[in-house]
Amino acid sequence: VTITSAPILFELIKKSLGYRLHSLLQRVDRSTRTSKVLTPPVIKLDTSVVACLEYLVVTITDACLDSRNYDSWDFRQTSIDVNDALVRFIRDLFAFVEPGTVHRLVLLYFSRYVVKESKRSQDRDSKIALRCSWEISKLRLNAVATFVRMRDFVRINSPQMLNWGSWPLKAPFHATRKFFHDAVRCFLDLDMQRFAVAENSLASSKVEIPEMKPHWLAEIVTDVCIAGAEHQDPFIHHRAASLLHELFWSHSQDARAMGMSGVVASMYLTLLSKVLKRADYLSMLPAKCQLRKDILPCVIFVLQSAPPGLLRGYWRRLCLTSEGRANEDGFGSYRSRKTFVPIQTSPIPDDGAEPDIFDMFCLLNLAVGTFEYDGCDDNVEPESSTDEADQVSIWKKEYLPGIQEDANYLRAERVARLYRRMSDDDQKEENSRKYCSSSSRKWTGHDASLVIITQCRTIVREMLYMSTLAEATPAASSQNRRGSRGSHLSDSLRSIESARDPSAKYALHYSDEDRVVFVRGATSVYLHTLSTRQSDIVTVKALVASVEIMKIFGVAVFLEAVGGTFQHWMRVVLFRCGARRA
Repeated sequence: VTITSAPILFELIKKSLGYRLHSLLQRVDRSTRTSKVLTPPVIKLDTSVVACLEYLVVTITDACLDSRNYDSWDFRQTSIDVNDALVRFIRDLFAFVEPGTVHRLVLLYFSRYVVKESKRSQDRDSKIALRCSWEISKLRLNAVATFVRMRDFVRINSPQMLNWGSWPLKAPFHATRKFFHDAVRCFLDLDMQRFAVAENSLASSKVEIPEMKPHWLAEIVTDVCIAGAEHQDPFIHHRAASLLHELFWSHSQDARAMGMSGVVASMYLTLLSKVLKRADYLSMLPAKCQLRKDILPCVIFVLQSAPPGLLRGYWRRLCLTSEGRANEDGFGSYRSRKTFVPIQTSPIPDDGAEPDIFDMFCLLNLAVGTFEYDGCDDNVEPESSTDEADQVSIWKKEYLPGIQEDANYLRAERVARLYRRMSDDDQKEENSRKYCSSSSRKWTGHDASLVIITQCRTIVREMLYMSTLAEATPAASSQNRRGSRGSHLSDSLRSIESARDPSAKYALHYSDEDRVVFVRGATSVYLHTLSTRQSDIVTVKALVASVEIMKIFGVAVFLEAVGGTFQHWMRVVLFRCGARRA
């Protein structure tokens, strides 16, 4: 009841700030006798005013998160309305106040979701059969949706790539390796995960508000959506994934229109690490489930649009992390996974291990299965007719429909138009042509598969370059020939070699077993691509990439890597090369 009138208070504060700014500009115009300013500048508030706004945000947020609000439907709706009004108020302050002040208010708002308070910590079932922590998660997703739909979202995040200039993108790859290696490290240091932790790992003390950094709001939004995608409630994890998909779809369209696709994609480079840590969870889901269809297109956008040098730097980092991990618990798509605990009973534990290149091969395999072409609308193979109607209706909502053309009809139509005549039956058939999503889904699968194959070949080439550097290091070569589990160089030895030669820090010291496991992960992506329904161009690209693997590593390593899948390889090659279109 005490916060019911808070939306009115927020409007009064905005009107007051707007009026004060307008009056100030009018006085400046009279004193300087200049023309009227069309776009007023942002203002810096006094310390006392900022303190009052911070106290207001913290107080109203804690009142909305009070678990007692969910004992009544009326109080629950009031908390939702007030929370939405508070988020809109903070969002609108970007038009009046300097970004640094609003940045602090946004972080204060999200910090209340991750700090245990006396009222918030009572995670219980309310009197109206609602789980309080789940309702609080829905409030946070409402706030994320408001920020996702901001018009100036990219400008507020101040993309770091805008400060690079043109040299890193125009210079040769060998001249920019150090630059992008440092850029990847800086991007990963911009993490804001402590403001988006799950409800079962709340902080017991106050969260420190850091200074404003680039990509700060994008990091918070993506972290909240990724964390929500693992939630127990189906509504919450589906909405979190859909918000992430909406964020990337809208920004990809706007960036393409403005010619800034590389800038926007570089801002989301850390999404790869976030999704790689959840690769085990995604692998337990069906290939065509909505959660994977929402998250994996975001990964494909980053792989397709990010600067090539930045991605190469990230691949080098993953390769260096994978040194000596061949004997550990997994590699590529052949990972020996532990028993999976359903998300409804226990969340996935985060062991803190940094992802490596083998996890990336696993993620690429998941993407290949998700983007596989499902066939035309008339050849759906569901379990029942109801599922067929549902699947076709979903496709019509997800993809742009087009007219389904029949080759025989098009040939007859061309002949009829040649003689300037068309029968009544042909006219009826023309009017009865229906719209379907087959062509759009074909192009989506084709583009995604090409991106996957291209990036997989880039990973192999970067690994080859790093291995070539390692062969020039005598100490590393002697350790590499041992093939032991700890064959990779220690940090001290690597630093000594880097001091002698700056390029030595990129040297990849793989043992023989590491090399076999790497080839196994790369070839698994190509084999999976050849085993699914793909376009002819994707099939040729996969075959060329497979031949490239044999030329680089040799036939012996290839045969040892493919192992038990060699018969499958022969079956796929015979099928593809024996086809009529070959």
